[in-house]
Amino acid sequence: MTMHPLTSGLRDYVTAADHTRYDGLADGFIRVDVTHSNLQARVHDATLCVDAPISSVKQKLYRRNGTTVEHMQLFLRRGDGSSIFLYDDKLTLRDFGAQNGDSIHIKDTDPYSVSAGGALENLDLVDKYVMDDETYDKRTNTLRHYIREKRKVNPDFKLKFGPQQTENESQNATVPERPPTPTNAQETYTVGSRCEVNPGGRRGEVAYFGPVRGLPKGTWIGVRLDEPQGKSDGTGPDGKEYFTCPNGPGYGCFVRCENVNVGAEFTPADPFADLSSEDELPVVRNMVLILLIISLLSPVAAENKPHGSYCGEYKELVKNGNVTIQDDTHFEIYLEVFFQELDCKDEEYKYDPTTGIGHLTRWQEPDDCINRKLAEFGVKLSSILFYYNDKTDVLTLEVNQKVNATMMQCGATDDLLDFGLETFPVVHETKFTGEFCANASDALRNGRISFDGVHADLSGVSYGMLLHCEGEKYDYNETSGMILFPELRKEEDCLRQVLMPFGLDQLFCKFNHTEDQLYVGYSEARSLPFNRCDEVPATSLVSGSVEERIEIYI
Repeated sequence: MTMHPLTSGLRDYVTAADHTRYDGLADGFIRVDVTHSNLQARVHDATLCVDAPISSVKQKLYRRNGTTVEHMQLFLRRGDGSSIFLYDDKLTLRDFGAQNGDSIHIKDTDPYSVSAGGALENLDLVDKYVMDDETYDKRTNTLRHYIREKRKVNPDFKLKFGPQQTENESQNATVPERPPTPTNAQETYTVGSRCEVNPGGRRGEVAYFGPVRGLPKGTWIGVRLDEPQGKSDGTGPDGKEYFTCPNGPGYGCFVRCENVNVGAEFTPADPFADLSSEDELPVVRNMVLILLIISLLSPVAAENKPHGSYCGEYKELVKNGNVTIQDDTHFEIYLEVFFQELDCKDEEYKYDPTTGIGHLTRWQEPDDCINRKLAEFGVKLSSILFYYNDKTDVLTLEVNQKVNATMMQCGATDDLLDFGLETFPVVHETKFTGEFCANASDALRNGRISFDGVHADLSGVSYGMLLHCEGEKYDYNETSGMILFPELRKEEDCLRQVLMPFGLDQLFCKFNHTEDQLYVGYSEARSLPFNRCDEVPATSLVSGSVEERIEIYI
């Protein structure tokens, strides 16, 4: 089926920027379409958080369509045509692999739903007022009454449909053009003649002579101007090109004959024609002075002032740099990766262009803030200073003495941290001495996490030190030795938050009483259902290690 050119053009105009429709989304949010089993209408580009549980998504959709949460079943429909039932209210959209452009279909299981049977959309079900002919004939302000009155005078009267010429328009059709065009106008205003257009003394040359559709009746002069002082590029209101303007839009205009003076004396205007020789010297002196000031200021701006903001474009400037913990303790960080992971959109800073020092004046607490990110390294910063050197393209971060002491307690060395492009969390391997999930501390004495061939020690778990998981809930089966965490809290130090860099959402733990070992399996976010438990060989487990060191798993 061939689409009409106008329809095709409208479609192209509406969809021209579709490739940028998701550019303005904040991290952690997607846009999906929402359909309903009882409704014809659909919600386009609803914004949802991918990390919100399905129960929260249902609450938000309830406010859009009226289906209660207990009678709502959600199905995720992907672009390839596949459909997934969102069966667990504790899981998130990310767990089910939801992406931009997908659709969420709502199935209303309530037989008494207010939207059932088209009650919210089918207008045929709504009682409407109907006027009978007898009542309508009695009215005097209707079209039927108007025709009836006209036919009393003229029995052959008929309504005429379509645009009709008004009385004023019919009179204007006979009015001659004003002012009249001179009889010798075509010889006077020849194409190519130099001219001056008034008002304004705009100079140019005649490029067209004749009528212009879309303008009042009469003869018009098309002028190609020397300066962009017009409103046209030679194209008339009807879209027809009457003459060309090589210099671009604004170099053309249509004017009446009486506003154009033709003559060879109208040469291109000289902007300095009114200046005497005595006037030229101050002008040149001022121009040289301006150029000198610009040349002096430019190096200072390039050396000291960042070319963007720290919370946004400025991260492009911090591609390479080093962090100074103490004068003799340095470690390199590829800041591009570090700040991409951090993406400090909510931090605020104050920049001093004289010293080149930026002070972070306000800390935020989202998942990707500086405090949260550096907590993974066992470091808490109360303040941080950064200095950007434009010549060497290096950003130096300086932290306070409290951090120095903290890092030295962890055994800081010269090569303490050497980040690669795929580096993620730092694991402190120290002996766990606190309580983990109440009575589960014995079960977590030794263990490892296996994540796509990368093993992270849990034997000493600074995870436990950071976590203090007194509020987590777990179920232990003595027969199978399984520990299941059915509910994970969302506080800063909860199990989910600390293990988030590994992509863990729900853990399955198996404790071997005989060998005093714990096997921890993981569930991938998009591997459904969550019934996988990878056991790590006993030979690969670390038992009773009290060595304090920091390892990075890549």
